[in-house]
Amino acid sequence: MLSESKEKEVRRKFIEHTIGTRKYFSYRADLIFLKCILSVATFLTIFLMSRNFIFSLVISSETFLIFTLINKLNLDRKVKEGEELFIKESKKEYFNSKLNDMTIEKFQLLIKYFFEKEGYTDFKKIGNHLFTAQKNNETYCIKTFKIYNGIEIEKIDIRSYIVFLAQSPYKKAFFVTYNEMSDEANDLIKKANEEMDITVINNDKIFEFALKNDLMPEKSYFYEKINDVKTKSIDKTAIKNTAFDKKKIWIYMMSAILFYVISIVLPDNMTSVYISWYFIILTVVCILSLMASKVAQKSE
Repeated sequence: MLSESKEKEVRRKFIEHTIGTRKYFSYRADLIFLKCILSVATFLTIFLMSRNFIFSLVISSETFLIFTLINKLNLDRKVKEGEELFIKESKKEYFNSKLNDMTIEKFQLLIKYFFEKEGYTDFKKIGNHLFTAQKNNETYCIKTFKIYNGIEIEKIDIRSYIVFLAQSPYKKAFFVTYNEMSDEANDLIKKANEEMDITVINNDKIFEFALKNDLMPEKSYFYEKINDVKTKSIDKTAIKNTAFDKKKIWIYMMSAILFYVISIVLPDNMTSVYISWYFIILTVVCILSLMASKVAQKSE
Protein backbone atom coordinates (compact mmCIF):
# COMPACT_ATOMS: atom_id res chain seq x y z
CA MET A 1 0.00 0.00 0.00
CA LEU A 2 1.03 3.58 -0.67
CA SER A 3 1.74 5.89 2.25
CA GLU A 4 -0.62 8.80 2.78
CA SER A 5 1.86 11.34 1.42
CA LYS A 6 2.61 9.13 -1.58
CA GLU A 7 -1.09 8.62 -2.26
CA LYS A 8 -1.64 12.39 -2.22
CA GLU A 9 1.24 12.83 -4.66
CA VAL A 10 -0.24 10.22 -7.00
CA ARG A 11 -3.67 11.91 -6.82
CA ARG A 12 -2.06 15.23 -7.65
CA LYS A 13 -0.32 13.77 -10.70
CA PHE A 14 -3.56 12.21 -11.94
CA ILE A 15 -5.44 15.50 -11.50
CA GLU A 16 -2.74 17.39 -13.39
CA HIS A 17 -3.30 14.99 -16.30
CA THR A 18 -6.86 16.30 -16.65
CA ILE A 19 -6.36 20.06 -16.18
CA GLY A 20 -3.97 20.57 -19.08
CA THR A 21 -1.56 23.48 -18.75
CA ARG A 22 -3.06 24.70 -15.48
CA LYS A 23 -1.17 24.14 -12.26
CA TYR A 24 -2.58 21.95 -9.52
CA PHE A 25 -2.13 24.76 -6.99
CA SER A 26 -4.08 27.18 -9.19
CA TYR A 27 -6.89 24.68 -9.75
CA ARG A 28 -7.31 23.91 -6.05
CA ALA A 29 -7.09 27.60 -5.15
CA ASP A 30 -9.88 28.38 -7.63
CA LEU A 31 -12.15 25.77 -6.05
CA ILE A 32 -11.49 27.08 -2.55
CA PHE A 33 -11.96 30.68 -3.67
CA LEU A 34 -15.32 29.98 -5.31
CA LYS A 35 -16.48 28.01 -2.30
CA CYS A 36 -15.62 30.84 0.07
CA ILE A 37 -17.23 33.49 -2.15
CA LEU A 38 -20.47 31.53 -2.39
CA SER A 39 -20.49 30.90 1.36
CA VAL A 40 -19.91 34.57 2.17
CA ALA A 41 -22.53 35.63 -0.36
CA THR A 42 -25.00 33.20 1.19
CA PHE A 43 -24.27 34.47 4.70
CA LEU A 44 -24.69 38.12 3.76
CA THR A 45 -27.84 37.48 1.76
CA ILE A 46 -29.52 35.53 4.57
CA PHE A 47 -28.31 37.92 7.25
CA LEU A 48 -29.44 41.04 5.43
CA MET A 49 -32.85 39.51 4.87
CA SER A 50 -33.38 37.95 8.31
CA ARG A 51 -31.07 39.95 10.60
CA ASN A 52 -30.46 36.65 12.38
CA PHE A 53 -26.73 36.04 12.77
CA ILE A 54 -26.97 32.40 14.00
CA PHE A 55 -29.43 31.39 11.30
CA SER A 56 -27.28 33.04 8.61
CA LEU A 57 -24.16 31.34 9.94
CA VAL A 58 -25.84 27.92 9.91
CA ILE A 59 -27.08 28.32 6.32
CA SER A 60 -23.73 29.63 5.07
CA SER A 61 -21.94 26.78 6.90
CA GLU A 62 -24.20 24.28 5.16
CA THR A 63 -23.41 25.97 1.85
CA PHE A 64 -19.72 25.69 2.65
CA LEU A 65 -20.03 21.98 3.49
CA ILE A 66 -22.13 21.26 0.40
CA PHE A 67 -19.59 22.85 -1.91
CA THR A 68 -16.79 21.10 -0.02
CA LEU A 69 -18.49 17.81 -0.85
CA ILE A 70 -19.06 18.89 -4.46
CA ASN A 71 -15.38 19.84 -4.79
CA LYS A 72 -14.32 16.50 -3.32
CA LEU A 73 -16.53 14.60 -5.74
CA ASN A 74 -15.16 16.72 -8.58
CA LEU A 75 -11.57 16.01 -7.53
CA ASP A 76 -12.31 12.28 -7.22
CA ARG A 77 -13.71 12.38 -10.75
CA LYS A 78 -10.59 14.19 -11.96
CA VAL A 79 -8.41 11.57 -10.28
CA LYS A 80 -10.30 8.76 -12.04
CA GLU A 81 -10.17 10.54 -15.40
CA GLY A 82 -6.49 11.34 -14.90
CA GLU A 83 -5.71 7.73 -14.05
CA GLU A 84 -7.45 6.46 -17.18
CA LEU A 85 -5.74 9.11 -19.29
CA PHE A 86 -2.33 8.35 -17.80
CA ILE A 87 -2.71 4.59 -18.32
CA LYS A 88 -3.83 5.10 -21.92
CA GLU A 89 -0.96 7.50 -22.64
CA SER A 90 1.51 5.09 -21.04
CA LYS A 91 0.15 2.18 -23.07
CA LYS A 92 0.35 4.26 -26.26
CA GLU A 93 3.94 5.23 -25.50
CA TYR A 94 4.83 1.61 -24.72
CA PHE A 95 3.09 0.38 -27.88
CA ASN A 96 4.81 2.97 -30.09
CA SER A 97 8.22 2.03 -28.71
CA LYS A 98 7.52 -1.65 -29.40
CA LEU A 99 6.38 -0.92 -32.95
CA ASN A 100 9.43 1.23 -33.54
CA ASP A 101 11.72 -1.59 -32.38
CA MET A 102 9.92 -4.22 -34.48
CA THR A 103 11.51 -5.56 -37.61
CA ILE A 104 9.40 -5.27 -40.73
CA GLU A 105 8.83 -9.04 -40.59
CA LYS A 106 7.38 -8.90 -37.09
CA PHE A 107 5.31 -5.87 -38.02
CA GLN A 108 3.83 -7.79 -40.93
CA LEU A 109 3.01 -10.72 -38.64
CA LEU A 110 1.16 -8.33 -36.35
CA ILE A 111 -0.77 -6.93 -39.31
CA LYS A 112 -1.59 -10.45 -40.49
CA TYR A 113 -2.99 -11.20 -37.02
CA PHE A 114 -4.94 -7.94 -37.20
CA PHE A 115 -6.66 -8.93 -40.44
CA GLU A 116 -7.28 -12.48 -39.30
CA LYS A 117 -9.10 -11.12 -36.26
CA GLU A 118 -11.16 -8.93 -38.60
CA GLY A 119 -12.31 -12.01 -40.50
CA TYR A 120 -9.88 -11.99 -43.43
CA THR A 121 -8.43 -15.27 -44.65
CA ASP A 122 -5.94 -16.66 -47.17
CA PHE A 123 -3.25 -14.12 -46.33
CA LYS A 124 -0.63 -14.29 -49.13
CA LYS A 125 2.49 -12.34 -49.94
CA ILE A 126 2.55 -11.09 -53.57
CA GLY A 127 5.44 -8.66 -53.48
CA ASN A 128 7.73 -6.50 -51.39
CA HIS A 129 5.50 -5.48 -48.44
CA LEU A 130 2.44 -6.43 -50.51
CA PHE A 131 -0.16 -9.02 -49.52
CA THR A 132 -3.62 -10.20 -50.46
CA ALA A 133 -6.43 -11.44 -48.24
CA GLN A 134 -9.92 -12.79 -48.80
CA LYS A 135 -13.20 -11.76 -47.21
CA ASN A 136 -16.77 -12.28 -48.43
CA ASN A 137 -15.46 -13.74 -51.70
CA GLU A 138 -13.53 -10.54 -52.45
CA THR A 139 -9.79 -10.10 -52.74
CA TYR A 140 -8.14 -7.20 -50.94
CA CYS A 141 -4.66 -5.86 -51.50
CA ILE A 142 -2.67 -4.89 -48.40
CA LYS A 143 0.48 -2.81 -48.30
CA THR A 144 2.47 -2.50 -45.10
CA PHE A 145 4.66 0.55 -44.72
CA LYS A 146 7.04 0.99 -41.79
CA ILE A 147 9.81 3.54 -41.52
CA TYR A 148 11.51 5.10 -38.54
CA ASN A 149 9.10 6.66 -36.06
CA GLY A 150 8.78 10.41 -36.49
CA ILE A 151 9.20 10.39 -40.28
CA GLU A 152 6.07 11.33 -42.21
CA ILE A 153 4.79 9.35 -45.15
CA GLU A 154 4.99 11.59 -48.18
CA LYS A 155 2.94 11.84 -51.34
CA ILE A 156 5.54 9.91 -53.36
CA ASP A 157 5.23 6.94 -50.98
CA ILE A 158 1.50 6.70 -51.72
CA ARG A 159 1.75 7.37 -55.46
CA SER A 160 3.63 4.17 -56.25
CA TYR A 161 0.98 2.11 -54.46
CA ILE A 162 -1.84 3.85 -56.32
CA VAL A 163 -0.08 3.25 -59.64
CA PHE A 164 0.27 -0.44 -58.78
CA LEU A 165 -3.43 -0.72 -57.86
CA ALA A 166 -4.46 1.04 -61.08
CA GLN A 167 -2.61 -1.61 -63.08
CA SER A 168 -3.84 -4.54 -60.99
CA PRO A 169 -7.21 -6.29 -60.58
CA TYR A 170 -7.41 -5.13 -56.95
CA LYS A 171 -9.80 -2.24 -56.48
CA LYS A 172 -10.24 -2.63 -52.73
CA ALA A 173 -7.08 -2.11 -50.77
CA PHE A 174 -5.51 -1.25 -47.43
CA PHE A 175 -2.51 0.89 -46.62
CA VAL A 176 -1.18 -0.09 -43.21
CA THR A 177 1.34 2.04 -41.35
CA TYR A 178 2.14 3.32 -37.88
CA ASN A 179 3.80 6.47 -39.23
CA GLU A 180 2.07 9.81 -39.57
CA MET A 181 0.94 10.81 -43.05
CA SER A 182 1.51 14.23 -44.59
CA ASP A 183 -1.44 16.33 -45.74
CA GLU A 184 -0.44 15.82 -49.37
CA ALA A 185 -0.41 12.04 -48.89
CA ASN A 186 -3.88 12.12 -47.33
CA ASP A 187 -5.18 14.34 -50.14
CA LEU A 188 -3.79 11.95 -52.75
CA ILE A 189 -5.59 9.00 -51.14
CA LYS A 190 -8.85 10.98 -51.05
CA LYS A 191 -8.49 11.77 -54.73
CA ALA A 192 -7.65 8.15 -55.59
CA ASN A 193 -10.72 6.96 -53.67
CA GLU A 194 -12.91 8.58 -56.29
CA GLU A 195 -12.15 5.54 -58.44
CA MET A 196 -10.68 3.07 -55.93
CA ASP A 197 -11.32 2.01 -52.36
CA ILE A 198 -8.19 2.49 -50.24
CA THR A 199 -8.55 2.27 -46.46
CA VAL A 200 -5.75 3.56 -44.26
CA ILE A 201 -4.99 1.51 -41.14
CA ASN A 202 -2.99 3.90 -38.98
CA ASN A 203 -1.29 3.80 -35.61
CA ASP A 204 -4.48 4.60 -33.70
CA LYS A 205 -6.39 1.68 -35.23
CA ILE A 206 -3.54 -0.74 -34.58
CA PHE A 207 -3.32 0.53 -30.98
CA GLU A 208 -7.08 0.05 -30.47
CA PHE A 209 -6.69 -3.45 -31.84
CA ALA A 210 -3.88 -4.17 -29.35
CA LEU A 211 -6.04 -2.92 -26.46
CA LYS A 212 -9.05 -4.91 -27.60
CA ASN A 213 -7.10 -8.14 -27.92
CA ASP A 214 -5.08 -7.86 -24.68
CA LEU A 215 -1.72 -7.46 -26.37
CA MET A 216 -0.52 -5.03 -23.70
CA PRO A 217 0.95 -5.62 -20.22
CA GLU A 218 -1.27 -5.51 -17.16
CA LYS A 219 -2.48 -2.18 -15.78
CA SER A 220 -0.19 -2.52 -12.76
CA TYR A 221 2.86 -2.39 -15.07
CA PHE A 222 1.93 1.12 -16.19
CA TYR A 223 0.65 2.24 -12.80
CA GLU A 224 4.16 1.84 -11.38
CA LYS A 225 5.43 4.37 -13.93
CA ILE A 226 3.46 7.17 -12.27
CA ASN A 227 6.46 7.57 -9.96
CA ASP A 228 8.52 8.68 -12.97
CA VAL A 229 6.13 11.51 -13.82
CA LYS A 230 7.19 14.87 -12.47
CA THR A 231 4.58 17.12 -10.93
CA LYS A 232 4.30 20.67 -12.15
CA SER A 233 6.43 22.80 -9.88
CA ILE A 234 5.05 25.93 -8.25
CA ASP A 235 7.22 28.89 -9.17
CA LYS A 236 7.38 32.23 -7.40
CA THR A 237 4.66 33.74 -9.59
CA ALA A 238 2.14 30.91 -9.06
CA ILE A 239 0.12 32.77 -6.41
CA LYS A 240 0.07 36.01 -8.43
CA ASN A 241 -0.99 34.18 -11.60
CA THR A 242 -3.72 32.38 -9.68
CA ALA A 243 -5.20 35.62 -8.36
CA PHE A 244 -4.82 37.64 -11.57
CA ASP A 245 -5.66 35.49 -14.57
CA LYS A 246 -8.33 36.10 -17.23
CA LYS A 247 -10.92 33.83 -15.65
CA LYS A 248 -10.70 35.73 -12.38
CA ILE A 249 -11.83 38.97 -14.06
CA TRP A 250 -15.26 37.51 -14.72
CA ILE A 251 -15.49 36.07 -11.21
CA TYR A 252 -14.57 39.41 -9.64
CA MET A 253 -17.00 41.29 -11.90
CA MET A 254 -19.89 38.94 -11.14
CA SER A 255 -19.12 39.14 -7.41
CA ALA A 256 -19.08 42.94 -7.56
CA ILE A 257 -22.44 42.94 -9.37
CA LEU A 258 -23.90 40.45 -6.88
CA PHE A 259 -23.02 42.51 -3.82
CA TYR A 260 -24.07 45.73 -5.55
CA VAL A 261 -27.50 44.26 -6.22
CA ILE A 262 -27.72 43.19 -2.57
CA SER A 263 -26.90 46.76 -1.50
CA ILE A 264 -29.77 48.06 -3.65
CA VAL A 265 -32.23 45.48 -2.36
CA LEU A 266 -31.17 46.10 1.25
CA PRO A 267 -29.96 49.71 1.35
CA ASP A 268 -29.72 49.89 5.15
CA ASN A 269 -26.57 47.78 5.31
CA MET A 270 -23.36 49.25 3.84
CA THR A 271 -21.31 46.05 4.18
CA SER A 272 -22.38 44.78 0.77
CA VAL A 273 -21.36 48.10 -0.80
CA TYR A 274 -17.86 47.85 0.64
CA ILE A 275 -17.56 44.26 -0.55
CA SER A 276 -18.76 45.30 -4.02
CA TRP A 277 -16.08 48.00 -4.16
CA TYR A 278 -13.52 45.45 -3.00
CA PHE A 279 -14.28 43.22 -6.01
CA ILE A 280 -14.32 46.21 -8.35
CA ILE A 281 -10.81 47.08 -7.17
CA LEU A 282 -9.73 43.46 -7.64
CA THR A 283 -11.14 43.54 -11.19
CA VAL A 284 -9.21 46.73 -12.03
CA VAL A 285 -5.99 45.38 -10.49
CA CYS A 286 -6.41 42.11 -12.39
CA ILE A 287 -6.89 43.94 -15.72
CA LEU A 288 -3.88 46.20 -15.07
CA SER A 289 -1.78 43.16 -14.12
CA LEU A 290 -2.67 41.38 -17.36
CA MET A 291 -1.95 44.52 -19.40
CA ALA A 292 1.42 44.91 -17.70
CA SER A 293 2.25 41.26 -18.42
CA LYS A 294 1.45 41.69 -22.11
CA VAL A 295 3.58 44.85 -22.32
CA ALA A 296 6.46 43.02 -20.61
CA GLN A 297 6.16 40.10 -23.06
CA LYS A 298 6.21 42.43 -26.07
CA SER A 299 9.27 44.28 -24.76
CA GLU A 300 11.12 40.97 -24.39
